[in-house]
Amino acid sequence: MGYGEAKVKNTTNALKGHFEKAGTTPKQKAVEFRSYPLDKKLGEEVLLTEIFSEGDKVSATGTSKGKGFQGVVKRHNFNGVGQATHGQHNRLRAPGSVGASAWPSRVFKGLRMAGRMGNEKVKTKNLKIVKLLPEMNLILIQGSVPGHKGSFVIIEVRKMKLDVLNIQGKSTGRSIELPEEIFGIEPNPHAVYLAVKQYNAAQRQGTHKAKERWEISRTTKKLKRQKGTGTARAGSMKSPVFRGGGRAFGPKPRNYSFKLNKKVKELARYSALADKLATGAMIVFEDFTLNAPSTKEYKNILNNLQVTGKSLLLTADNNQNVYLSGRNLPKSEVQNVKDANTYQIINADVLLISENSVNQLRAAYEQQ
Repeated sequence: MGYGEAKVKNTTNALKGHFEKAGTTPKQKAVEFRSYPLDKKLGEEVLLTEIFSEGDKVSATGTSKGKGFQGVVKRHNFNGVGQATHGQHNRLRAPGSVGASAWPSRVFKGLRMAGRMGNEKVKTKNLKIVKLLPEMNLILIQGSVPGHKGSFVIIEVRKMKLDVLNIQGKSTGRSIELPEEIFGIEPNPHAVYLAVKQYNAAQRQGTHKAKERWEISRTTKKLKRQKGTGTARAGSMKSPVFRGGGRAFGPKPRNYSFKLNKKVKELARYSALADKLATGAMIVFEDFTLNAPSTKEYKNILNNLQVTGKSLLLTADNNQNVYLSGRNLPKSEVQNVKDANTYQIINADVLLISENSVNQLRAAYEQQ
């Protein structure tokens, strides 16, 4: 899609070929979209009212305002002494230490330090179209839009309605309305982080154990005289400084799991689902069953749906045959929608969800 007239002399040869093939004049901005809601031919004009309508939820992608070279307080929100800023007692805005000298004798990549701020690609989601002015070619949007005045912004409609596919990968001719209170929320990254952290912590066995000094069976006889040997004084062979001695502050068996509030876990789960929809990594399929476990048949279904990478298939009920069919595939997982957690949803490249699973999510939300 192209926008704004541009001079031919300012257009690259590659773009000139695109515009000539489309039978149109060069444009200032040309953007390629993976999927497009309208059936348009090359060179045809697109009107605002054909794509957008008032009340739609949209996302805005643009380049944020450049802030120049900024320190850690403004760039990374550092704060420390008296909750004012960060650093030493007499250098409140200083970043502090950036690394050790002896080891690793370098600064780790990704360390939050001073540097250029802004001028980055930013995507703002869940914005609302307040009014369309087609005669002026304008859209009034409620919320913050990235970029300075006069910059280009890509506005995309957030689809809350998806086509339902069958296991052959073809459209059934039906579409399903996704509940906005689940799939239309603004994802909360911190809630997702906490839920994933809790899941990973619960997977740890916590059976590590090292013998400490009091658990070692070794002589406590004085090894040598106290003074005059030129070496450190020593008494028991159980000491951690000797080979075979007890370990100082070694690991002990413990439980790594921790409690997370129910509402935070639900927010994280809904955030993960909303993110999959927003990134176009979600497919709604027609409910199906298998007469017998068959990995080959399940793999054919994934190929028909054009699924690549790791996939998570959510079913409305405990379909044992479908579960056993997907269990042998290393990058495939089948789970009941009631039992799916945030980690499983985030970890999958493509989320496959059945029609009845969407209805179950909606019913569970209404019962809260």
